[in-house]
Amino acid sequence: STSSASTTRPTFFGLFDRAVTPELDIEAQLPQPIPARTHAARSNASVDETTSNVIDDFFGASRRAGTRDSRHDDARAATPADVEAAPPSYEMSLEPPAYSAVSDQPTLAMYLFKFGFLFPLFWIAGAFILLSPLQAPEDWETTKPEYERAEMIASMRRAEVKWAKRCLYALGLTTLVVTAIVVLAVFTMRS
Repeated sequence: STSSASTTRPTFFGLFDRAVTPELDIEAQLPQPIPARTHAARSNASVDETTSNVIDDFFGASRRAGTRDSRHDDARAATPADVEAAPPSYEMSLEPPAYSAVSDQPTLAMYLFKFGFLFPLFWIAGAFILLSPLQAPEDWETTKPEYERAEMIASMRRAEVKWAKRCLYALGLTTLVVTAIVVLAVFTMRS
């Protein structure tokens, strides 16, 4: 009696049972793949000028026209020119450097503008902020120097005025749109 090996695999429709024979095993009949070729990272000193690349020759690229490696591959130490080009110090000012973005502080006018889309009368209150001066209480931020407090007040006032103007513009636009709708409705009803 001959014994043959068989494999059983569960499938969606039940168990799949078949005998294993080398003639039916397609993967065993295929040739083994060639191992992948890998390259070590090149340094600028190891570039051989005498060899040519078929693709570079086809497109007309030359080695002298540019490098093969990224300009970020070589790590270089900081030079004195790099140190001199450091960003300026801003210890004495609350204003960040010009190359960084800072969002405004949340203000009452900002909330009135945003909630005005739900209840447009908030835009009227937000627009009135343009008429009121922003003054800090006497005991506000007593741990900070006077120039720092003045900068904080000026920054907060700029943010308040920006959002208050937005409230005013939204109120004016809403008033204009509602007036146009009412006028169109009146003329449509009369005709």
